[in-house]
Amino acid sequence: MGRIPPSFLLEEECHRNMAFTLFNADMLPALSVEEITRKPLGNGLYEIDAVIRNSKPMPTKADVDVQNRLSLPDHITIKGAKVITGGIKEQRFANEINEQKINPASLAVPRIEGNSFVYVAWVVKGNNKVSVEVDSPKGGKAVKQLK
Repeated sequence: MGRIPPSFLLEEECHRNMAFTLFNADMLPALSVEEITRKPLGNGLYEIDAVIRNSKPMPTKADVDVQNRLSLPDHITIKGAKVITGGIKEQRFANEINEQKINPASLAVPRIEGNSFVYVAWVVKGNNKVSVEVDSPKGGKAVKQLK
């Protein structure tokens, strides 16, 4: 059993606990949509690429969470355009994507690593104003609009 510190050390104990809690909170995921680009493909089709960033060291989900599917995946959604296909890129400038066949407008990402980027792409019909939204149960939300 742990011992209770003497009352004259309680202030120091609480201060250490507060410092750790604030430090830990500062490490939690911070998501943002860094960049959105549009490239014409012809016949009214466009490729929309987006770069999603987690600027903090902690990922949006722990390994045990992903392995056991304890919570919903993170979602990266495009709005304002008719989506033909979409998926996640392994590398930013790669031409290949891991296509998501079901509901390609809202890409399910198992987790977004700490201090990293996720690259996604969609093929859409029409030259409308589009926005990209990231929604993570533990990482928060971020939105950016392509003008």
